[in-house]
Amino acid sequence: MRETLLATEKIFYQIIFIPLLIGTLITIGFSIYVWIDLYNNVKIVDYSTTNTYTLTSNSKQLTILGRTYNLENDVNNVKVDETIFALALNDRWYIQSNYNPKIEYKSSISYTVNGKTYESSYIIADVKSVKDKLSDEHYGLYFNVIPIYIVVILVIVTILMGIIYFNSTRTLKIYLSAVYGDRKWR
Repeated sequence: MRETLLATEKIFYQIIFIPLLIGTLITIGFSIYVWIDLYNNVKIVDYSTTNTYTLTSNSKQLTILGRTYNLENDVNNVKVDETIFALALNDRWYIQSNYNPKIEYKSSISYTVNGKTYESSYIIADVKSVKDKLSDEHYGLYFNVIPIYIVVILVIVTILMGIIYFNSTRTLKIYLSAVYGDRKWR
């Protein structure tokens, strides 16, 4: 009788536990693959936006939205094109679509007086520091947030596997006890 139970438990172990273990390993492998794929498909992308204004300045300086540009001459009702440059993380999986805004690093204007085009720039932030900040946010998201989700999923799968396995074993013991009439298997 005991040999029958041990053989049956071995069969259940082979039929239920090993496939669930293999399923867990496949889940872990797939999670790692997705994690690496997500991490490698994020690029730092340069964006630019151009706005056009008609402005006047008498002090060889022009202030637009808090940014002051030094001019080579005074302007009077001149069309000024302002271009703002920014960096952002471009994520093809859109995990960071609302997580990370564009970070501006430079603004430049161009204007034409008497047929000659002039340009002036305003540095908002150092490009290297902006890239470092974006890299830190990218690293923080993928190495601190996503693994937590993967671990939570794996813990849930493992708990479910344990419940299935132990319920199956208990059901088998009850079945063997009913069939063979031996109550000690419960």
